[in-house]
Amino acid sequence: MVLTGDGGDEALSGYPAYQSERFVSGYQQLSGGVRHALELGLSGLSKLISGGAKYKLHRIVNVLRSSSGSFQERLLAKLAWIDLDMLEGVLEDRGVVRPIEDYLDEVFSACQFDDPFYRLMYFHYHVSLPERMLTKVDRVSMASSLECRAPFLDPRLVELLAAVSKDVKMPKFERKYLLRTTVGKSLPKEIMRAPKKGFIPPLRCWLNESNTREYVQGGLLEKIGLSRSALSELIRMNSSGEKDTGNFLWMVILLLRWVETDEVC
Repeated sequence: MVLTGDGGDEALSGYPAYQSERFVSGYQQLSGGVRHALELGLSGLSKLISGGAKYKLHRIVNVLRSSSGSFQERLLAKLAWIDLDMLEGVLEDRGVVRPIEDYLDEVFSACQFDDPFYRLMYFHYHVSLPERMLTKVDRVSMASSLECRAPFLDPRLVELLAAVSKDVKMPKFERKYLLRTTVGKSLPKEIMRAPKKGFIPPLRCWLNESNTREYVQGGLLEKIGLSRSALSELIRMNSSGEKDTGNFLWMVILLLRWVETDEVC
């Protein structure tokens, strides 16, 4: 049996997305002209550089653009990993695809929070944690004959921290502030200063035109309402380094493989 840290980011506002929501409240107070000039300037700067700095600027520009929209638009952009206008281009046949907006309306139908920060917390607890994070850990641990326990998901702790103000959980954009200022004091400084590391593979580098071309051929795309030309353009942009669309392409590939397998069965 092993202990895991699952639920810690949700309970203690450890994801960068919570920092983004705190940033939005201040950014939206700027005039539209100032926001537009800032986004335009950084977007132009990203065209003059290359390498890792280029992709970092792309992410900053995406955060700024999404910060001007609604909470639902920001959440959609996070889930899709691409700009919403690109997503619209990919969803060619809306008659085949169930609108994601309908799904989100259903998810948040019982949510009593109006503040985007707490709505994000609600989404993490009700969707991403049980359907993505815990499912992944459960499958991998069981395949390795391990039994996992998640102390951060003790119902008493979850209920307590859900009622704590965001100003207490994240003062001045500091993630996991409560953990750092309590039990964190007994940990080595190297651990406290270590940067947050996710489990995202380098899909931008892995998915190039040569190994993704097959997925925009055949008739499966039309069957599930996706645009062949739009996906081909996303593949080209990812391969050329113009834009990082690797995570979105990976999700599309998984969807196509699932549909293909379902047809065979």
